[in-house]
Amino acid sequence: MNCFRVQAGMVLLSVVCGCLFAGEPVATLIGFDLMRGSQLSSFREEPRDCYELKKNTLQIKKKRFGVECMFRSRSLRPSEKNSISFQIKAAGGESAHLKAFLTFYASHASDTERCNGTTPKKKFDLSCTAEPDFQTFRFPLEINAEDLVCEQCGRTLHIGRFSLSAYLDEPDGKDSRSSGKNAGVEISPFSLTTEFPVIMGTRRQISSTMWLTDLLKPGALPAAGAPAQPKPRALSGKVAGIMPDAEQVREELMAFQPVLDLLDRGDDSAAVAKVKQIAEKNHFAMVYLYLLCSRGYSGVPIDYSQAARYFSNFIGSFQGERTPGFMFYLYEYNNIWKKYRLPPNVPGEHVQILAWGREMSTMPEDIPLRGTRPLKECYEEKMRNIGGVAARVLYLIGREQAEPVRSELMKMARERECAEAWAEPFTPYEDRSSNDVWDLKTEGVVAISPEKFQELQHAADLGYVPAKLRVAKLLLKNSLGIDPDPVRARKLIQEAVVICSEAEKNGCPHYQTDFGYAQALQEVIPDENVPTKELLCQWSAIHSSPNSSSHINELKLSVLNHLLALRKDNPDRGFFQAMQLPASQQARREELIREAANQGGHIAIQRCLAHSFGHRDHWYYLYLAGKAELSWRGNTPESYFSKAYDEMKGNVYATGEEYVRNLALLAPYDERAGREYESLTTRLNFKLESSEPETLSGALESLNGRQVIKVLAKPSEKTRYLDITLGQEVRGFLTLDSSSREISNNHVRLEFSDSRGKSNQLLINSFTSMDTIPKKMKLVIGPRQQPLELKIVPNLSK
Repeated sequence: MNCFRVQAGMVLLSVVCGCLFAGEPVATLIGFDLMRGSQLSSFREEPRDCYELKKNTLQIKKKRFGVECMFRSRSLRPSEKNSISFQIKAAGGESAHLKAFLTFYASHASDTERCNGTTPKKKFDLSCTAEPDFQTFRFPLEINAEDLVCEQCGRTLHIGRFSLSAYLDEPDGKDSRSSGKNAGVEISPFSLTTEFPVIMGTRRQISSTMWLTDLLKPGALPAAGAPAQPKPRALSGKVAGIMPDAEQVREELMAFQPVLDLLDRGDDSAAVAKVKQIAEKNHFAMVYLYLLCSRGYSGVPIDYSQAARYFSNFIGSFQGERTPGFMFYLYEYNNIWKKYRLPPNVPGEHVQILAWGREMSTMPEDIPLRGTRPLKECYEEKMRNIGGVAARVLYLIGREQAEPVRSELMKMARERECAEAWAEPFTPYEDRSSNDVWDLKTEGVVAISPEKFQELQHAADLGYVPAKLRVAKLLLKNSLGIDPDPVRARKLIQEAVVICSEAEKNGCPHYQTDFGYAQALQEVIPDENVPTKELLCQWSAIHSSPNSSSHINELKLSVLNHLLALRKDNPDRGFFQAMQLPASQQARREELIREAANQGGHIAIQRCLAHSFGHRDHWYYLYLAGKAELSWRGNTPESYFSKAYDEMKGNVYATGEEYVRNLALLAPYDERAGREYESLTTRLNFKLESSEPETLSGALESLNGRQVIKVLAKPSEKTRYLDITLGQEVRGFLTLDSSSREISNNHVRLEFSDSRGKSNQLLINSFTSMDTIPKKMKLVIGPRQQPLELKIVPNLSK
């Protein structure tokens, strides 16, 4: 045994120092805290009689009882610096033996690599003898480059799968069933040191859950009439690492083809007789007969002993290599046999099957039958058996194979309308028990091609409820090139609810997962008959909620987007149409949103306002926001209009006739804008008379939205004047502006009489203003050798 032993505490110190100074190893503590809350099967002994979880250690009290833990790594690489260590002592004064080993193999990252191959399993023996005092054991875990090569495709793999098992046993050579007085062992958490990160998740993830396991129940008696107990059979290290040979699978399929032909002709009895002839050497036939004998399909009487005989062949025939039907074995074992779902033919019936044992070997396991209803009436079983048993067999074996055998068998299963084959790989029942694919709160969007979506729809049409629900969800989310269709989605959900309700009447509980998911989907779809304003309120409430980005709210928003894009009485219709367009049509999306904003769409206006800050049109969207508030909430949003006026006044681009037109929009809602608009648009009746029209002239013009008297004086040796008369009394002020730089005092002045008749004059420099607008004025210009331009701009006020 390649390990070393030191006094407690010394190894931990050296490991920590290695991590600190070398900076390479990654230390992972595999503790026992995840065992809390573990649920044991009812036939097992009381947990406290088997173990006791202390503060820092676990005491294992029963022989053949221990812990298992699975974990993985996504950045696996060859390494010689890996190790695992733990502290252990015998709890009862006598030495005790801990049987422990770590198995490892590497696999591909996902099914997208089109290869299900793995590396051969590698086992590291961690067994040790515990003494009354704590001792520390450290075992090297060397992983070489050849340990990472896929046996099927020859590529290097980087996903590592680790399984750690440890249980109390007797030293080699002693009877493991003897009843010694040993009180067991106390063991500390395992300390794993690696050159690559190890992933340990939560108790919900089976890949990292620690649990107590009764590796072999002592004293299990065979059931009455059960077949002779087979001898334990050692398995090759390639059990879970090598795929069946493609030629072997094809040969077995050819031998199974006559059975399919008989079934196609409707001769079930002849098919059953034929399949029995080849079942011993044909895995297609074995799976077929196993399903018939364990469920009672095709009129075949239920015979669990015969079913167990066929079932045991899936685990280790053909020299211990992985066989067709191996993954089916794992599912059936964990979800049917170990959950005791098979109903007994006689009270207290037991069946023995061949199951996984320790050290990569198989051994018989006694299974009590405690089901309360025929398995073929189970809701889940009905879903999986759509298309018939033969189609199901082709699918079950086909999904485990590599290409091209996988595609060939899947095609044959689909031709026989196997719903699971059409839905593959999106709705297999195995996945639902190990992750959150049916939890709308956490589930994200799964990428799917248009071709696969059509296949999923076909599975839904066949009555496969998981496919109905998956299609319904995809029809609610506007993504992946699938047009949203809430009406059809609702229909599919209602069909699923009807099927689940029938299962509820029959007393089968396995409908509950699908039924709960269907109910959650129903809550996503709003009532399509409510008024548009109510739909808009729902949209705004979700969009403004703190958890608006949750997956379920994203679905609700997607459905509301679709419905509101169809409502012709919705001023925001263009906005929701824009939300349906892909990002590649950004220009069209912005155009639709602007159009909706101009039509008074409240949401479109807010979107434009958020993206227009600091731009020339920001004031305009503030104005539109005020208008929308008037119709949306029924109150007067003065702040929007006031801000709009301030923005427009401070905008250097807002001048001229455009400025006056914009001011006209704000005038009815803002007092300051109204006064300014009136001052700019009041038409004054000017009368101009020049003393020397040849050299001095004035004309009334419109400049930047204002009435302006433009005066032009040519060079002259004379003093000239221009009489200006208004037709009515007007309050306000005048502004005189000149672009000429050569204006001397007393050479240009404006003479007028105030309201009391007192004479006044105003000397004109480059820029001059006056506070009132006299009814009569006289502009006097002295002799000049340069031309002169003046602008007299009246600014009216209320």
